[in-house]
Amino acid sequence: MAIFRGLFVRKDATRGTTPNEARKALAGLFDAFGVLVPGSVTGTAGWAYLVSSVTVAASRQPSDGAVLYGNYGAVTVGTNGVGDTIPPAPGTGSRIDIIYALHRDVDNADADSEAIIAVASGTASGSPVAPSIPTGGVELARATVAAGATNTAHANVTISAANRPTARLRGTQPPEVFTAPDGGWPNSLVKATSGILTQITIPSATFARTVDVDVVVSASVGAGEAWEVRLTSSLSTTPINSTNPPPLAGGASALAPFASGVSVGGSTAVHGTLTIAAGVAQVLRVWAIGSGTFNPTGTAFTQLRVRAYPA
Repeated sequence: MAIFRGLFVRKDATRGTTPNEARKALAGLFDAFGVLVPGSVTGTAGWAYLVSSVTVAASRQPSDGAVLYGNYGAVTVGTNGVGDTIPPAPGTGSRIDIIYALHRDVDNADADSEAIIAVASGTASGSPVAPSIPTGGVELARATVAAGATNTAHANVTISAANRPTARLRGTQPPEVFTAPDGGWPNSLVKATSGILTQITIPSATFARTVDVDVVVSASVGAGEAWEVRLTSSLSTTPINSTNPPPLAGGASALAPFASGVSVGGSTAVHGTLTIAAGVAQVLRVWAIGSGTFNPTGTAFTQLRVRAYPA
């Protein structure tokens, strides 16, 4: 059925909210799934990890909705869950352990419907690879266990939450703001032919984003010359800036007010919008398009600002 019933609706003679419908209703509160209330994962004096209180919002797929679960109070975990242990450190090289949470569900062909926190251990090598975790599992942290460690609190064990996905309630994510160009940019802003003025990298995120870019450039050009400012992304050479001021004939980017019968100066504002998919980074580039003399009146842009919002 296309319509699903809501949470906490009492069953009548023939109808009531199913577990799947309840999960779908819950999923509508989130625009990203992962760890909602982060806890800490630390080492112990033995071969187990200590996980403090944590809350997870997880979804196996859209049709399955979301499940909200966690633990209250610290627990020690190993390969098979609470109270278990993991293998000791390898004799050589190192391995990667992933500490994860999982809510099993008989409706998804699991053996039971238990919520667990457990550890997946990878294979030791000189260049260890992270192990996979079960479908529906959410990474809480990962540890690199090197030869010579005598427990998980040893100096040869490094624990990091850098790869932990973050759950986000819908409408609560503030925009990310980027204003600093990549290292080495801008390079020489004076141009005799078309070239990149500067670029800025937007790192990947676990969710799709809509990106607004604003650039203001001040420059002077030679007599009788016409230059434009163009904005492109690393995924496409097609200009993404909107046409304000009007475009060049047949063009798709903003025409700078840098065209005259005499040498003139001026400023142009360029705005662009694009969508970046989850897990994808983008490099945004600002171009000066033309030939002759393009000589910015300052040493940098008067404005370069990128704002990224959840899509």
